Amino acid sequence: MTALAVVLMLAAGCSDDEPSAAPDPSPTVSGSESGAVSPSPTPPSPSVEPAAGPELRVKRFSVRAPEGWEISPEGDPYTAQAFATGGIDTLFIGEYPDLAQGTMSVEDSARARMRSAVYRQQPKLQPYVTVGGDKWYHIAGQIDAASYLLDYGTVKDGLSLSVVLTFTLDVPAEERERIAQAVLATVTVD
Repeated sequence: MTALAVVLMLAAGCSDDEPSAAPDPSPTVSGSESGAVSPSPTPPSPSVEPAAGPELRVKRFSVRAPEGWEISPEGDPYTAQAFATGGIDTLFIGEYPDLAQGTMSVEDSARARMRSAVYRQQPKLQPYVTVGGDKWYHIAGQIDAASYLLDYGTVKDGLSLSVVLTFTLDVPAEERERIAQAVLATVTVD
C-alpha cells in the first residue's frame, strides 16, 4: 500500500460530518466493527526480550524486527517493512503527518483505522496497550483464510504511527504475541 493511499484512507476516516465530542473513556465499536475496548491500557509484559534484528526506520520512527527477518528494499519515506525467512510473515511500520493536527485521539485513530481497513474478515478492536509510556490502539484477528493481523497505532508529536504484523495461521497465538511485544519494546520516536 502506498503512503498516499494510507494518508487518503486516514483522511477519509477523519472526515465524519458529526460534531466532535470528548473522547469516551471506554469506547466501543459498533456494527461490523464490534468488540469492546477496555478503558485502561494494558502494559506490555515486562519480561519480554526486545527484538534484536534489523532496524526498520522512517523519518522519526523506528522499530527492530525479530532476528532472522529481512528488510524489504521497497518502501518510501513514510513506510518500511520486513519479512520473516520465507517471506510470508510481515512487519510493516508507517509514519504519516497527523492530518487532524492534534485533534484526533488514539480512540479516533483506532475507529478510523477500523473503518478504512479492507479485509475478507474483519479484525476486532482489542484493549489499548502502553508502548513507551504512550497509549496505542490494538486491532487483532484473522483477516482471511490464511492470515492473522496484529495492528498497533497511536498519534504522537504531530505523527500518526503504526506497527502492523501479519502472520500465517500456523504461527501459534503465543508466538505471535511474543513477536509483537518484542517489536513494540523497541519503538523509538525521535
